[in-house]
Amino acid sequence: MSNLAMVSVFFGILILVGRAPLIFAPAATLRIIHKVIGKKSNLRLMGIPTFLLGVAIITSALETDLSFAFIIIVLGCFIVAAGALEIIATSFVQRIAIAIWGMSPVNARILGLVSVVLGAYFIYLGYNVF
Repeated sequence: MSNLAMVSVFFGILILVGRAPLIFAPAATLRIIHKVIGKKSNLRLMGIPTFLLGVAIITSALETDLSFAFIIIVLGCFIVAAGALEIIATSFVQRIAIAIWGMSPVNARILGLVSVVLGAYFIYLGYNVF
């Protein structure tokens, strides 16, 4: 299993674990998310692993000769930028996160379902494509 495959599977599992509760208990999950994003220190702490995950995605994509590695590198750059923003511009990210996560439980359930499908696709890519 290549580095890109391992990072893809890890990223898919991370998406599944983080978003699957939105399908089964959207209201409770939204309450927890609002508690977490309500503190700036929590956002800064979430920014560090987000930044490192983006760096891991970029470095693993640079090691491969696949034709669509550029897409993976761009995804990694977006994740690095999000992690850096969470660390540096915490107030800005907090306002955006509160606005985004202020959705209804029905919309949260739809988001959870779409995210779980996306996470499963990353796991599929890791095992069968990379």
